[in-house]
Amino acid sequence: MVKNPDIVAWVAGQSDKPFVVGFAAETQNVLEYAKDKLKRKNLDMICANQVGETQGFEQNDNALTLITATDEVVQPLSSKKQQAIALLSFIAQQSF
Repeated sequence: MVKNPDIVAWVAGQSDKPFVVGFAAETQNVLEYAKDKLKRKNLDMICANQVGETQGFEQNDNALTLITATDEVVQPLSSKKQQAIALLSFIAQQSF
């Protein structure tokens, strides 16, 4: 087995990088892990979510916490389509 390259960290490390959004799907310590990943990978934003029995993978609904260096916005449990719309709206409001 060979470890996959960390593409998002590579993109975020470019001198002319775009606005880079990462994702953190976690089972515990969600915000702690997400904030660490945001800093460690030099991301502009990270979308954190708890995965488990009632949300996340293989579920119709999800909840997200959108984190930047200055903001932390909780998107309550709703359909994944509604989460996608909220995420895109939040990204569009960022100044880059």
